[in-house]
Amino acid sequence: MRGGSLGRVLAVNGANRGTIPGDWFLDPEIAGGGALIDHTVHVADLLRWMLDAEVKSVYAEIGSFFGAEGTDDAAILTLELEGGPIAQGTFATIDPSWSRGEGYPVKADVRLRISGTTGVLDVDPFARPVRTFDHESRAPSWAYTGEDMNALMLADFLHGVAECEPACASGLDGLRALEIVLAAYASGKDHEPKAVERTEPGR
Repeated sequence: MRGGSLGRVLAVNGANRGTIPGDWFLDPEIAGGGALIDHTVHVADLLRWMLDAEVKSVYAEIGSFFGAEGTDDAAILTLELEGGPIAQGTFATIDPSWSRGEGYPVKADVRLRISGTTGVLDVDPFARPVRTFDHESRAPSWAYTGEDMNALMLADFLHGVAECEPACASGLDGLRALEIVLAAYASGKDHEPKAVERTEPGR
């Protein structure tokens, strides 16, 4: 994208769907919310990094349709982006739901479709599983053939601690993702777009 092969980015359609995780994830007092906070942050991180832009405003519709009682398990977000040279006037949508039912062969997926003035890019980082079917349990399963992204993330964090170097994802990145989620929850409550209120470093 930064090399210009997609032209100016017009829109991004993102999704991070998974199964209902259970346990403390279903307690909004502990988790801070449900599927929206659980899954939005990962796609928001990708958008900010890939487009080198910030989220200006969010419109969200939030609900519970898949059995997570007491918290949200479905949402759809529309984000207005600003700042990046390849993302002026870009908007994005995110589906951060827990819509994968019991027995679904993969716990979560992350997908992006990036549409530009001269091309479209589909991103599916979990697209290379070995698919198997167990005749006794009558259930499919997927075993990933790529590197374990959780292990890579933890290794990067531990390297940063040991070498006193910043990790690839900084505390500021985490703050920006949280600000997007908070604006989305406020929008879902009032059913109107909300500006993302950004806290500047050092405050």
